[in-house]
Amino acid sequence: MGTVAYTKDHQNTIFDRVERALRLIQSYDAKRFAHIQRHIKSIFVFGDPTAHGRWHHELQMCELQEQFVRDGNTSVAQVASVIVHEPTHARLVRLGFGYEEPKRLRIEHICFNAQQAFARRLPNGEEVVKEIEETRTYYGEVHFSDAGQRDAALEGLRTLGVPKWIIWLLVKLTSYRTRTNSNQDN
Repeated sequence: MGTVAYTKDHQNTIFDRVERALRLIQSYDAKRFAHIQRHIKSIFVFGDPTAHGRWHHELQMCELQEQFVRDGNTSVAQVASVIVHEPTHARLVRLGFGYEEPKRLRIEHICFNAQQAFARRLPNGEEVVKEIEETRTYYGEVHFSDAGQRDAALEGLRTLGVPKWIIWLLVKLTSYRTRTNSNQDN
């Protein structure tokens, strides 16, 4: 499994923290570690501000948010729990579960459960378990809806400094695509 950091500025810190997170998983939950080795081909650390982690099934890649990984306030256990969360999506896909809007919240709850089960195995993991529960409570059905995901992605682009005209164009294109798909369904 390879790890790639988008920026060179903090590469050593990022690689160290991801490696320590993987070792933590290996030490406290060998079964999940084997699952991670089986499902993740690479870990990509990028500046996407919309989520601490994201699963890219077609690439078998776990994406981690750069700021989250390198932030001194983020524990290695928190990074490890996100790494546990993301390939849980891979397992669900292999079992035949898609990520359609009506199922999305339940799927995320299954992934949060995997994170919490891992965190409970850690010495002093109570704080991570509590944080995962707060995240689960905060992000509800609206966040995981198609509209909520689109709004989060657009906000992420704004945060990354993408020019307004490109964001406007993306909004128009996705709106057109949605209308076209709706017309085809009728």
